[in-house]
Amino acid sequence: MILQYIIFGVDVIVFHADSGSDMSEPLRNWEVPQGIEMFSLDQISKATSGFSKECEVGCGGFGRVYRGNLEDGRTVAIKQASAKSKQGQREFRNEIQLLSRLHHRHLVRLLGFCQSGKNQVLVYEFMENGNLHDRLLGKYSGQLLDCYQRLAIAVAVAQGLDYLHSYAVIIHRDLKPSNILLDGNLTAKISDFGISKVSPEFDTHVSTKPAGTAGYLDPEYFLRRQLTTASDVYSFGVVLLELVTGQKAIDQKRPEEFNLIEWVKPRLRNGGIRSVIDSRIAENFPEEQYLALATIALRCAAFDKSERPSIKVSLEAYIVWQLY
Repeated sequence: MILQYIIFGVDVIVFHADSGSDMSEPLRNWEVPQGIEMFSLDQISKATSGFSKECEVGCGGFGRVYRGNLEDGRTVAIKQASAKSKQGQREFRNEIQLLSRLHHRHLVRLLGFCQSGKNQVLVYEFMENGNLHDRLLGKYSGQLLDCYQRLAIAVAVAQGLDYLHSYAVIIHRDLKPSNILLDGNLTAKISDFGISKVSPEFDTHVSTKPAGTAGYLDPEYFLRRQLTTASDVYSFGVVLLELVTGQKAIDQKRPEEFNLIEWVKPRLRNGGIRSVIDSRIAENFPEEQYLALATIALRCAAFDKSERPSIKVSLEAYIVWQLY
């Protein structure tokens, strides 16, 4: 069942997708991509001590994520699909196929998978510092992301998206902080490609049922069902605003402007960058760079997709210039 709520006054979209296809459907007539390992359920179970709570490091739309230790000494991230997962057989196979041909330092690397009966497991490189949501917006008790680390994350995500759009010809469709992972050096990598789409080279858009996350979902895509790379640009703009403000994309604690875009617009216009900057980094941050970041973010998050810049020309190049 699809439930749609649109509050036009603040441009808020809430989307609840149908559950995925039957997880029990076997991988018929499907060749495992080259370079991707096939793990047995026994190997996965041993690596996670029987999917124990002690090994669990997170939970997302796909299911639970565990830290695993393989017999060869590798530490990996293991994602096990839950019975209630919104991602089914099609998305499971899609993520394997997509990630097997993506090679970029700012995209998470898929190592292998396990498919045994109803069990669906994806095995990734382990990212020691978790995801951006927990580090920036969650209850993370460790060191705060400083102003320069946030700028570096913005650049990294832009570079990853540029690769997806310009070289792999892929639209992510669900870019958000919880899908941006951080390694031991806080290098950002985009993850979770379960609902990604391959963009046709000669068509301007793909007609498809809207899918994504409230607060990050492109409103024009939602209304017209025309998916383009500009939909990822919109999501990226929201992520940039979160890096600048340290606030969530949608927050009921902002009753008049619980959509972050609408909260930032008047404050940035009337009070400048200091009126929207995350108070935790307000004492020492490069104002010009953050003003540029916030300005780019609002351009990316424009309601009309024709007003949004491309990642390659207007985002990555400009942000890199500001940073260096």
